[in-house]
Amino acid sequence: MADASALATGSALGLDSATLCDASPLPVNIIMRPGVPDAATLAGLGVSRISHGPYPYRAMIGRLTEAVRVALGAAAIDRQPRSG
Repeated sequence: MADASALATGSALGLDSATLCDASPLPVNIIMRPGVPDAATLAGLGVSRISHGPYPYRAMIGRLTEAVRVALGAAAIDRQPRSG
């Protein structure tokens, strides 16, 4: 088995980042997600690497989906016959 070069976690262990960094002899990689402190705070706690996982993609898809809904809704209103 290969030796680990870092400890990667999404904080699923129930430990806060400071405790995890203090306890690990390895560099700690954290997955950024809602509720996790900002990058500067994590760096100050000793986190070596921050991964953003699927969250930026999900946020972008949500905004794009809403923009398409608005555009299609406006297009549907524009196509309705005008009275008068």
